[in-house]
Amino acid sequence: MTLNQVVSRIRGIVTSHGQLKSFYLGDPWELEHQQAGAVEYACVLCQLVNLTLGVGYTQFNFSLYIMDQVAVEETGELDTLSDMVLVAQDIMAGLRNDIYQDWVLSDTNSGPFFTERMETSVAGVRVDIAIQVDNEGDRCAVPEN
Repeated sequence: MTLNQVVSRIRGIVTSHGQLKSFYLGDPWELEHQQAGAVEYACVLCQLVNLTLGVGYTQFNFSLYIMDQVAVEETGELDTLSDMVLVAQDIMAGLRNDIYQDWVLSDTNSGPFFTERMETSVAGVRVDIAIQVDNEGDRCAVPEN
């Protein structure tokens, strides 16, 4: 699988979730200027790639941000964090679905909560994930001039 294919699949899983209204690929803190008024969205930031040819896989590392606008009352922040954790659990279950035999999601996926971000009081959770895909390291498949 290519990076484009992996991101496309993640986008499909995220956008199929009933609580998420939009998906963004890139730095979530740049999103504020592009998603004015949007609530309940997910953002995927490509972090790192590990090419492990001797073992036969490529590992893509992403940060998945699940966030929503916080309600005005003080208890809204905890409610928002709680809801976004539930959404993140749903997304992780989707990523681990047995129908995807061409990638492996890391067993441990963690990250911090964040609150009071952006001008619209956004809060949520960042989950750092690693996805491994096959890489045969086939020198015969390399294009030549």
